[in-house]
Amino acid sequence: LPENVFDAVIAARKIHQRGAHKRQLLYLGKLLRLIDTTDISAQLASLHSQSKEEAMAFQRLEQWRDRLLADDQAVTAIMDEYPSMDSQHLRQLIRTARKEQAQNKPPAAARSLFRYLRTIVLGK
Repeated sequence: LPENVFDAVIAARKIHQRGAHKRQLLYLGKLLRLIDTTDISAQLASLHSQSKEEAMAFQRLEQWRDRLLADDQAVTAIMDEYPSMDSQHLRQLIRTARKEQAQNKPPAAARSLFRYLRTIVLGK
C-alpha cells in the first residue's frame, strides 16, 4: 500500500465514533480510487486462497481422525499413505480415544490424536 493509504487505514481502525469513522472510510475510498488496486486485489486473493487451503487440510485431518476412531482398517490406510507415522503410538492414541468415547468422557485423547495427525501430515 502507498504510505498515505496505509496511514488512512490505520487511522480508520483507531476511530470509534460512528460519524468520524464513516468520513474516514469515505476518505480512504477516495484515496483508493486514485491508485491502481490490481496488486492489492491479487494479494487479497492469494491470502483468501491460502486460508481456504488450510481449512480444507483441517477438514481432511478431521475426516482421518473420525475414520481412525470408527474403523480398524483405516490404520493400515493411513500408514500406507504416511509411512513416517509411529504405528504403536497411533494405535495407543486410538485405543485411548475409543475408551473415552465409550465412557462419555471429554475427547482429550481424540484431540491429542488430531494433534499427532497434524504434526505428521502437515508438519506443524
